[in-house]
Formats: sequence, C-alpha cells, structure tokens
Amino acid sequence: MGAAGMTRRKLTLSLLCLWLLIWGMSVGVTYMTAPTGDGFTRGMNRLALLAGGQGLAALIGVTTFIISRPLPASDRLRRAAWVPLILALLLVAAMVAPFVIV
Repeated sequence: MGAAGMTRRKLTLSLLCLWLLIWGMSVGVTYMTAPTGDGFTRGMNRLALLAGGQGLAALIGVTTFIISRPLPASDRLRRAAWVPLILALLLVAAMVAPFVIV
C-alpha cells in the first residue's frame, strides 16, 4: 500500500474514532441533562441535544464512508466504515416511520 493509502487509512480511522466519540457523547449528555419545561414540553431540551449530536455524528459517518471507498474491498477498516452509515440510516428510518405508517 502506498503513502496515499496509508494516509486514507489514518484519516478513515480518525474519522471513525471522532464519530464514535460524538455519537456516544450525544447519548451520554442527553441522559445526564436534567429535563426542563412543564407539562407536555418537559424534556424537549434533551431531544434537541440528542438530535443535534446525532445529526453531527451522521454527517461525520457519511463522510467517513465516502472517504473509505478507495480502500481495498477486503480491508476491515472499509467494512467498519459501514457502521456509522447504517446507524445514521436507521435513525432516519426511525424518525420517518411513524409518519409513513400512519
């Protein structure tokens, strides 16, 4: 593998680590944040935190997937780049499904 391939591997690995950090923090910070508001809107601040964190994680995940494409098909790192993409698509499907099903 040439220098460009090693650089792409390092970039893919760095983006995967960044994605994992942001994805995990969006869930953890949401869990540890106290809900605010009264009645029906109580806890909406937590939802905004989760949506923002997951949106950023999805953006990084899609970028990671695109950057990993030139790696050899048998490379484990290229296969690992599917994880953020699949989780981002599952999150979108979970948000769209209630509107489509009804």
